[in-house]
Amino acid sequence: QVSDLVRLGSQIDAGMTTEAAMISLASTTLRPQACGFSLSEEPDAVFGLVTALQQSLLRAFDKLARKQPVSTLGELVRRIR
Repeated sequence: QVSDLVRLGSQIDAGMTTEAAMISLASTTLRPQACGFSLSEEPDAVFGLVTALQQSLLRAFDKLARKQPVSTLGELVRRIR
């Protein structure tokens, strides 16, 4: 569960939040050339798997974020808009 990842991660790093995880995942640039580490899969296949995992995690974190209450800063931004 991604909620467990956030809970456990925040015990190590107080900056670990659902939003921080989403920003980190979304801003990570993945390159096929960096996926040559597998002993059994071709780099393009590994790239596909890593990209699919990234997208799956982003969807899961987004779903979790939508269930959480809006932060004070988020409420301020909503009012300004």
